[in-house]
Amino acid sequence: MSSDAYARSSRASGDAVEAEVIQVVEELTSVPDATARHYDAVVETAISPSKQMRMLGICILEAGTHVEIKGCQQRLASGQRGRWHVRRGQLETLVEEGASVLFAVYQPGRFPDLLAMVVVPATAVAQLVADLGGWLDAGEGRTDAEAYKQVSWTRLIAPECVEGPNV
Repeated sequence: MSSDAYARSSRASGDAVEAEVIQVVEELTSVPDATARHYDAVVETAISPSKQMRMLGICILEAGTHVEIKGCQQRLASGQRGRWHVRRGQLETLVEEGASVLFAVYQPGRFPDLLAMVVVPATAVAQLVADLGGWLDAGEGRTDAEAYKQVSWTRLIAPECVEGPNV
């Protein structure tokens, strides 16, 4: 698959996961890219943790909070567990705004099947990136803002919450 085709496929998957999260988490309202490119939703009414959506580092997600939605597959075609792709420039903006990141793990298909979700303050995500060795260079000709980190979903969600108790 070419890098352009991969980018289109990845974007389409991300859009589908975002739409599914917005459907499932009724307290979130979608924000179009034309309005804000660095986050996907805003909290309309306060959200508390639930069995369906856990929270790390916070007890409640307050109304007005900006939320970036990141999705990754439970398993990649290679059989490895999926990873979220975090970009430095976007995360730095989310930290400045006091935003949070909703990480979702899904089973791919025409309509993604959400298996687990966790909300983490952007500041805690930044600390996680630092703890994992910092940002990776995006390559020659790319900016510092394009530096990235891939984070396995098992860093934030216990495998048994996604794959069952006999993992």
